[in-house]
Amino acid sequence: MEDKENTTQLLLGKFDSAEALAKAYTELEEELSRRKEKIELLESAAQEKDRESAAREDLYRAVNADEEMKARILSDYLKEHRGVPLMTSGGSGVTAPPVKARSLDEAGKLALSYFKNPKN
Repeated sequence: MEDKENTTQLLLGKFDSAEALAKAYTELEEELSRRKEKIELLESAAQEKDRESAAREDLYRAVNADEEMKARILSDYLKEHRGVPLMTSGGSGVTAPPVKARSLDEAGKLALSYFKNPKN
C-alpha cells in the first residue's frame, strides 16, 4: 500500500516520474543556455558600442585640438552648404530665390525698389 502511495505521489510535487523530471531538467538547461548566449551577445554589442563611442570622442578631441584641421573641416562644410543661411543665434532663416527681371521695364522697377528700400 505504501508503494502505491509513493508511485501516485508526484516527484517534487510536480512530476509523474523520474523520466519527466529528467526531461524537464534537460529543457531547463537548454533554455538557460539560450538565455546565457543571448546575454553574452548583448553584452558584447554594448561593449562594442562603448568602444566606438570612446573612439569617436578621442577623434573629436584630436580634431578640436588641431586648429588647421578645424579650419579645413569648416571650409569643407561651408563649401558643401552654400546658399544655406547660417544662424549665429536663435531663430531660423529662409533663403529666397533671386529676383530676375524679364524685361528692361522690370529691371527699371527693380532698381527703383532697391533704391527706395535698400534693405530688400
